[in-house]
Amino acid sequence: MVYKCTWESGEDGNPRLDPSCSGDADISSRLRPVELQATVAHAAAVLAFFAAELGLAHDVPRWRQVENDFRERTRQLFDPATGRYRDWLIGEDRFQEPCLDKLYWGVDACRYSAQSLTPLLIGEPLPAEEVWRHAVPPWTLWPSWTVALVESAAAAALHAGIGALAFETIDRVYRVTTRRELGSLARPLPGSAPEFWPADWRTYGGSDAYGWGATTANLLIRHLFGFKESRVTDGWVAELTPAFPTALLVAGQRYAMRRLNYRGLQFDLSYTVLHGMLLAELDLRGSPRQCTVLRAGEVVHASADRSARHQFPVDNGAAFELRLR
Repeated sequence: MVYKCTWESGEDGNPRLDPSCSGDADISSRLRPVELQATVAHAAAVLAFFAAELGLAHDVPRWRQVENDFRERTRQLFDPATGRYRDWLIGEDRFQEPCLDKLYWGVDACRYSAQSLTPLLIGEPLPAEEVWRHAVPPWTLWPSWTVALVESAAAAALHAGIGALAFETIDRVYRVTTRRELGSLARPLPGSAPEFWPADWRTYGGSDAYGWGATTANLLIRHLFGFKESRVTDGWVAELTPAFPTALLVAGQRYAMRRLNYRGLQFDLSYTVLHGMLLAELDLRGSPRQCTVLRAGEVVHASADRSARHQFPVDNGAAFELRLR
């Protein structure tokens, strides 16, 4: 799988993909990018999942074959000598080397790319140190790169580090987007979703109303509070991976989100910081259910009766399965 041009990649003029740094040059015969092989495998696995859920069993083998083919293509791009995934130069039949003479957003994009972490989405191994090398600008200044970074890291269960990154980003962006005056900055306008999140907001030159800018809500819900969907569909099942940074772990503090909607149920989710753990509270807003919480398949909490409110302890940075019935 290849890109036709760098505009198509969403990384306009990236020398990793096109040394000429053109947006529209045909690069389809030059490079096999890591992220396309990994994300096609991931997409095929998603389609196989939905085919099975929808009773389309005859479609599952097709999508599994695509998944397996592109998983193998992804594996071929892992370089044991460097311990990371690398793009492959088609014409020269070798891995692409660093391109220090053509920096992209101040970094060597031929060496560093948040997209190179995407094999984690399909369960392929990658050292955690390689992930954290990308948890810095410019990858954390653009929502699209940030999404690739945090979702890849979350797939590898690196919840604690991603929670810290999510908090730093949310704190920095919300101080600007929720400000109550115009005098401090000309742009972006308060209440808008800025196209990107520069370290110095005085340099901002993007669009004020841009879908990517709303990624902070994704960071808050999925990676700080850690509320995630589950692929278990035999009932009301969700995943909890709370990952509050040290700055928020003040005993007695309570953090809450109200009116979440998931699988037909509206509820509030809060965490109270205790010594060494979090006390989760689920308010089902008058819809009593029984509640079971599991960690690594082991039950850690089970309510005896149906109730509209449930409390249970969870460890910060760990993964739990939440079931209601």
